[in-house]
Amino acid sequence: IAAGLPFDQQRLKELGLELEQIVGRMNDEYYKYGEGVNADLYASEVSLNRFNYQIAFALTILSLLAIGTAVLFIGRRETIKKLEFLAWRDATTGLKNRAWMAANRDAMLDRARETGRQLQLLLIDLDHFKSVNDTFGHHVGDLLLKAVAEVLQSVERPGDVAAVRLGGDEFAIMAIA
Repeated sequence: IAAGLPFDQQRLKELGLELEQIVGRMNDEYYKYGEGVNADLYASEVSLNRFNYQIAFALTILSLLAIGTAVLFIGRRETIKKLEFLAWRDATTGLKNRAWMAANRDAMLDRARETGRQLQLLLIDLDHFKSVNDTFGHHVGDLLLKAVAEVLQSVERPGDVAAVRLGGDEFAIMAIA
């Protein structure tokens, strides 16, 4: 390392070195260059091989692993949320689906009984929906389904009223009343 070249004073302090200890020495005396743990995160790892600074290298790697683990965890959590959404929701309308209804029916019945009320089920079927798809195409049919879903969602109340798409052009409202 040549005298007069800029050098990170903070880094020297962290390593417990004085500038005089490294000026005039070859970089290779202090650093061992290798391939990165993950080329996307850290292109070239540098490990100190003198003055017992392997700890600094280990801490650098641990920091990278912690960041990588956090990124993986966040990505995994988002994936789980998406999978849960797909499992319990209709992909076209975003309404709860038949599987959600089956899984939550008993809990809603119990809530109704506990409060002295009843669970009511309203079934809805769109007349002539097939002709809309056949005449105007599935894109228009999907728009119609989404419009119906929007109306049904407007009456939802968490825990009391749920709008469900059963499939095709069939919908349900489950309500504790």
